[in-house]
Amino acid sequence: MNTTTAYPPIPNGTPVKTTQANTSHREEWTEEGWASKKWDIKGTIVATRRGHGLYYEVKHGDGTVGYYDPSELEVIMPQHYYLLAAKAMWTASCEHPSGKRDMHNEESCALETGFEAPALETARLEAKRRLAEFENSLPKKREGSLSWQDEDAKIVSTTFAMVLEL
Repeated sequence: MNTTTAYPPIPNGTPVKTTQANTSHREEWTEEGWASKKWDIKGTIVATRRGHGLYYEVKHGDGTVGYYDPSELEVIMPQHYYLLAAKAMWTASCEHPSGKRDMHNEESCALETGFEAPALETARLEAKRRLAEFENSLPKKREGSLSWQDEDAKIVSTTFAMVLEL
């Protein structure tokens, strides 16, 4: 379904891209209205008009305004904002300086990031990529004379969420 011709009209503030002139409606436009059109650019709907049928007032990226038949516009799908948080933990060990006992310290590292994506599936793949990158940056199992780590760090919690409103 073409969302630019559906009723009710597209709400003000919706981002759109101009497509191409609908020359079959040329005679319905004044010279000024026809001259206001620019093609293949992005803008935002600022008003809905119904003077001689449905048309939209669009503010172009350069600040100028143009008037468009619904068939001359394409709605730009909005980007959604996502949050990703993760926590990793591990035990780092070392010999006590006196040599009498070993010391074991619980250590952790956190990932907190946000990003935009056009759809949930795209966001899910980006979250997986970022988690893998985080996991690769964590300390690995190691042995040594004064310090060691018996196991690789493990991610113990993750949160992935779409932000609905800022």
